[in-house]
Amino acid sequence: ISGGTLNLSSNKDAIDVDKAIVVDGATITSLICADGFKGESVTVKSGTVTIKASQDGLKAIEETGDTVVDTSSVVVDDNHVCFINIVGGTLKLDVEDNALDSKGNIQIIGGEVEIVGSSLGSKPLNYNGKAIVTNAKVTAVGLKEKAVNFTNSLQKTILISLDEVVSAGTKISIKN
Repeated sequence: ISGGTLNLSSNKDAIDVDKAIVVDGATITSLICADGFKGESVTVKSGTVTIKASQDGLKAIEETGDTVVDTSSVVVDDNHVCFINIVGGTLKLDVEDNALDSKGNIQIIGGEVEIVGSSLGSKPLNYNGKAIVTNAKVTAVGLKEKAVNFTNSLQKTILISLDEVVSAGTKISIKN
């Protein structure tokens, strides 16, 4: 999806493809959907993506037509077909389940990602391979029991995991 503006609304997935989704310079907003983007691979090179989803924000899962292949027991290597790759752009994800959900790897090497969980079950990250962040701004808050951190970071990171859900606007302090 190169350039342009899309305002989407669906009781199913906003964008669901069998192979690759690539956003490069587009502005995409979906305030009503199950999954935001779903495909074998999801890449955001540039642009603005805003998703409010009743399930996952960005989901990389192996699919064959309308049949979802269960890859949960597959050994994942660096060349796994499923991945989420954020190179640039601005993403705002408000989800009830997983914000970034990959049956393979997650790589964030640029851009800004803001993740908000709308329910007790929401997770900022869920992956079967590796999750790497470098040269990016990632803001995410999750519950302690759902918190999963990056496997590798080439920058300083802070993982904030809460014991309970707090009201919007509640200030969180980090003390030494």
